Amino acid sequence: KSTCWGPIPSTFAIPLTKLIPYVEHYEIKNWLKLWGKDVNSLIGCYRPLGSEIIFDDYAIQYLGGFLLSTNGDDSFGIEQYLSSNKRFLMLFTGKHLIRDVLEIDKKELENRILTEYCITKNGLETEIIALVNPTETEFHTKIIKAWRANRDTGKFEKVNKRKIKKCINHSYGL
Repeated sequence: KSTCWGPIPSTFAIPLTKLIPYVEHYEIKNWLKLWGKDVNSLIGCYRPLGSEIIFDDYAIQYLGGFLLSTNGDDSFGIEQYLSSNKRFLMLFTGKHLIRDVLEIDKKELENRILTEYCITKNGLETEIIALVNPTETEFHTKIIKAWRANRDTGKFEKVNKRKIKKCINHSYGL
């Protein structure tokens, strides 16, 4: 049994283009391709809730995420998405506002892994994400590239890999 939701907008001569700014449901945004041209158009927007986001020329799939906890402060987190040729890390606030996007080419990820929680001379730093060569040890020491998810600026910043002593191997012992 179907339910009538009332007259359609065209009954009142309201063009769809006038309603587009008010569309919030992620599936309708996907259907109409309203997310923008690319993943960078999400910066400043609230985090979508769907497992797929469709842009003009490509789509990205949700992989998972984690919080950047520091002294009980869980106000920032990172979510990972994957397209056919890139991995995207999105830095978001506790209110789910996307602050920045880091793009990593899939070719850079071949035979490497992304890991978080690295150790520098200042100790464990939860804001650092690194691209490493995988090892069967407790810590990864072969750092390829690294970035800091800076809470103050809300941006990803490149980190000199020599400043990182090691990164936790989350798969160690499994």
